[in-house]
Amino acid sequence: MKHPWLTTWLVTTVAVATGTAFAEPPSAAELQHHGERTARLRRMRFVAETERKGSEQEKILARIDKLLEKENARHERAIKRFAAPQGASGGKP
Repeated sequence: MKHPWLTTWLVTTVAVATGTAFAEPPSAAELQHHGERTARLRRMRFVAETERKGSEQEKILARIDKLLEKENARHERAIKRFAAPQGASGGKP
């Protein structure tokens, strides 16, 4: 990662805002992973909006929107797994 201070700031901000321990390595890695994925998808969306036209643009934007929804859903599941009490998942991490 190019800016480790940014990850530290983000993890601290989320931990304070949510009142959970997202500063632990697995949850911090999840936040970084999600941020990188969404940044890439948003950049793809910007390029598609500016460089493509017509039906090709519509198809690409629809696919990117679908991928963003899938990534957000995956991230929500991961965050719930980290936020859940240790015994709540039936012994599975």
